[in-house]
Amino acid sequence: HGFGKPTEEELAHDFLWRVKRELPQPGWIAVFDRSHYEDVVMPHIYGTYPEDVWRARYDEINRFERELATDGCTILKIFLVVGRDEQKRHFLGRLDDPTKFWKFDESDLDARERWDEYMAAWQEVFEKTSTPAAPWYLVPADNRWYARAVVSELLRTALKNMNLTWPPLEVDPDAVRRRLEAE
Repeated sequence: HGFGKPTEEELAHDFLWRVKRELPQPGWIAVFDRSHYEDVVMPHIYGTYPEDVWRARYDEINRFERELATDGCTILKIFLVVGRDEQKRHFLGRLDDPTKFWKFDESDLDARERWDEYMAAWQEVFEKTSTPAAPWYLVPADNRWYARAVVSELLRTALKNMNLTWPPLEVDPDAVRRRLEAE
């Protein structure tokens, strides 16, 4: 699920409300893009909320994730670290390829002008919300093949550590075979 700018309905609730609505059911996997961390980073950079409001969100996020982990949810927080030069190359590529025009948004250039502020805000997010129950993984992503390999390994390891087993067969296989052969 990709989280964009909060809607009016979402703004009428606690900042974690929209994330909680998208949590997967037990046994399922969800991938979030730009989730509740943006609700700290954006006010940090743009001053849309007082500092005491967005700073308090660090503790709320840690409490929320700790509760999820206690309930058996595995949390992988992955930040794909793209360098400034690589980001520029991506933006230029979007302008050169008509099939990628939809990916280009001029507001990205405004944000790019605040690169150092974004990097400092994200660094603080990593420091304040990386916990044993929900650690951050910062993955160098200038080379996509490498980033994909690292993310795949993180997912593989997380799944392996869950010690999952196939559910048992709840019928008599011989009886089912006889029934199928009788057709």
